[in-house]
Amino acid sequence: QDENGNYIYGIAGGTDGQELYTRVQETIDAAAAEADVVIALGHLGDDPASQPWTSEELIANTTGLDAFIDGHSHSTVAGKEVADKEGNTVILTQTGEYFNAVGRMVIDLETLEIDTGLLTIQEGTEGEASTWLLDGKYTGWEVTSNEEVAAIKDAWIAEIEEQLGEVIGQSEVDLIISDDSGRLIRKQETNL
Repeated sequence: QDENGNYIYGIAGGTDGQELYTRVQETIDAAAAEADVVIALGHLGDDPASQPWTSEELIANTTGLDAFIDGHSHSTVAGKEVADKEGNTVILTQTGEYFNAVGRMVIDLETLEIDTGLLTIQEGTEGEASTWLLDGKYTGWEVTSNEEVAAIKDAWIAEIEEQLGEVIGQSEVDLIISDDSGRLIRKQETNL
């Protein structure tokens, strides 16, 4: 909000994506005036049900981005090259879901080239440490568990599982997300 309490951020969806592309282009232009590298952090995804608001469509309809770190669709995208509106390469990356991977992005300060990768954990066998893999290759970096953090995590999970087991309501009507034509929930109002 601004100093008068007015909301200054919102979702520019539109019906064909153009409103979103225009708003993001304005933001890219403003950022490019201040920065050598412009990286978007979004929650659009690449799910066809999200069209025309996917990260790839946004990249294809804007210029000036160097990279796009995405989410929403829980896809694993390790540095995909996508052409922007002028044919320039934009690096698109997304880490998947549930911390199955951790994204890594390195910007070379001299060339401004961007390198991305996905870090995953290779579980060690008994008596052997777990190690990080970068794009499936061993890094030599060991992973050790912190017992205090693990105890906090386990306590939270136990509390949430107890709450999730409690029935708080019931519907006699089937709640509709999809029908024979496909997913409805993001296309129209449903009883859900």
